[in-house]
Amino acid sequence: MKNWFKRTPKAALKSGRLALDASEEDVKKCMDDETDDTGAEDETPEEKEAREKSEKEAAEKKAADEAAEAEAKKKAEDEDDEEEKKKAQDRAISLAVDSALKAERSRTRAAEDAKRLVAPLVGDVYGLDSADDIMRYALKERGITGLDGVNTAGLRALIDQQRGIVSAPKRATLIAADSASESSVLHGVTAPRKL
Repeated sequence: MKNWFKRTPKAALKSGRLALDASEEDVKKCMDDETDDTGAEDETPEEKEAREKSEKEAAEKKAADEAAEAEAKKKAEDEDDEEEKKKAQDRAISLAVDSALKAERSRTRAAEDAKRLVAPLVGDVYGLDSADDIMRYALKERGITGLDGVNTAGLRALIDQQRGIVSAPKRATLIAADSASESSVLHGVTAPRKL
């Protein structure tokens, strides 16, 4: 502390580092700055070594703190990324499940419709759960073969045709016999008379 007189406000004013209207805080800061500047000149080798060691430790601590902060920030970003990936994966799973449920409901509804459609032809159908399989079974039972490659619409048209055949009223063939002439009416048609 040989150069204490250099650290006075008067010296700071002379050097231009402190203005005349400076506040008390500015004066203290200026004195602290001058202490830092001039302290290095008055150091013993041991003090210098201790100061350098302290500065090195402070620098290492600062670097370690910055590295820890960067690592924490990266970890937080990674966690955010993982959370976003998990949310996206959950959305994809939810969409897939919804789609599968919708497809299963549609398939079940089509199978039930097919069972109702073929009931007049073959009765209740058990053990089949595909509309196409149910219609193919009913058509095979009705003696229709060669159904490979026929699509659903084609199978339905064939079923409708078979239902039309089954539901058509059976026409009885009438044969009327007249006491005068047995051949005058044959199969519901009057025979022409001879003139």
